[in-house]
Amino acid sequence: MWEHQLSQLKRDNITIPLPTNIDGWEDDMKKWPKITYSCIFSYFLNSVASDGEAMNNLKSSEAYQYLHSNKVGPVLLKEVVGHNLIYLKADVEPSQSLKVPHHRAWVLVSASGEIQTAGCTCIAGKGRSCSHAAAILWKVNVDWSGSFNPLGPLKKKKLPLVSLGTTTSCGKRRL
Repeated sequence: MWEHQLSQLKRDNITIPLPTNIDGWEDDMKKWPKITYSCIFSYFLNSVASDGEAMNNLKSSEAYQYLHSNKVGPVLLKEVVGHNLIYLKADVEPSQSLKVPHHRAWVLVSASGEIQTAGCTCIAGKGRSCSHAAAILWKVNVDWSGSFNPLGPLKKKKLPLVSLGTTTSCGKRRL
C-alpha cells in the first residue's frame, strides 16, 4: 500500500513526489494506459483505505455519471520515470455545488493499467477513494473503449459483473 505523505508517496523502496509537486504534464490520450472495469471496481471495493479497512466504496461507481454532465476536465498525464508508473490528473466539478471550485483529482496507475492509489482536494480525497478520482478512471476507460461521444449522450453500456472468489484482470484476488 502506498503511504501518502505531505509531499510524496512511499511504498517499499520507492519514493515519488505527489502530483502537486510535478511539472511538465502532457495532454495526450494516446499515452493513457488501458484501464478496465475490473481494475476500477477492484481498486474502489477491495483496496485498503487509510484506516486499514477495505474501501468498499460503492459510491465510486456513481462517478460514471460525471461523464454525462461533462464534469471531468482534460485528463493530463505524467510518466514517473524509472518506475513504470503513470499519474493521471484532472479538474472535476463538484457534484452538488456550483460555488465550490473544481476538485483536483489524481490517480497513480501502472503502465499496464493497475490502479495503485488516488487522491483529491475534496474531503474524501485523503482516504484514497473519492468519486472525483473514480471519474478520471471512468473517463479513461470509456475513451479507450470508444463508447463516449462528447457531442451526444453515452451509449448505453452494462457494467460487467465480477463474481466473488475470482481473480480480476488486475491480478488481485477478490474477497
